[in-house]
Amino acid sequence: MKDTFTLGILETGRPPEPLAKSFPSYADMFAQMVGATAPAHWQFEYYAPLDGQLPPSPDSCHAWLITGSKFGAYEDIAWIHALKDFIVKAYAAAVPMVGICFGHQILAEALGGKVIKSEKGWGVGRQTYQWSANRPDWLEKTDLSGSDDFSILAFHQDQVVEVPPEAAVIASSDFCNVAALAYGDQVLSFQGHPEFNAAFVGELIENRREASLGDALADRAASSLELPIDKNAIGAGIVQFLKAREADWIRKMAAKAE
Repeated sequence: MKDTFTLGILETGRPPEPLAKSFPSYADMFAQMVGATAPAHWQFEYYAPLDGQLPPSPDSCHAWLITGSKFGAYEDIAWIHALKDFIVKAYAAAVPMVGICFGHQILAEALGGKVIKSEKGWGVGRQTYQWSANRPDWLEKTDLSGSDDFSILAFHQDQVVEVPPEAAVIASSDFCNVAALAYGDQVLSFQGHPEFNAAFVGELIENRREASLGDALADRAASSLELPIDKNAIGAGIVQFLKAREADWIRKMAAKAE
């Protein structure tokens, strides 16, 4: 493992082709989000499980971030099975992980939970979630300190419906009961997309309007994009979570050196 703290970004999806020319890749969106408040010495490495590319081992990086995807975490696809196996090994090795949307779902599936295509339909646009009694410590180091809820953009139909045994729900809404999970101090995941901005989701809504969403939902979701969101605060919170994991790693390295 490298001496400099390295976050490995596991790219499991890409923007639809019509949007790819105008917006960054999902992996780059995450690098920008994390990079906005991360320490200057942090580095990023990219892998694309979507293309069958997995890291050599779970400890090839100090932590992993799993992106969103158009695929379902329950689908019988070779790269999805391989990623689940990688997640199980990384979890057993105590390597920190963060998952967003599909990442949130595949972490749950791999670690003993269940994901389904929800009968509630699509959750699209600005969504507001309430923090639970399991309010995370890192929250107090963000602009959401003292807040009972937060709002970010979402674009999903699948939902986690059974929580893994070692996970705790830290945020929820009436539409999405399992909106964020914490697996002790090792794993953090969100159903919503703190890396997305309104411009990208607006284009994504139009791209999916006719084929998936329908006019009523698309119009309602599009109008919600005018409201404020807490994407920067959640992005900063993810960095705070990872900084604590980096501190744990530094302490372990120091103890080994004595």
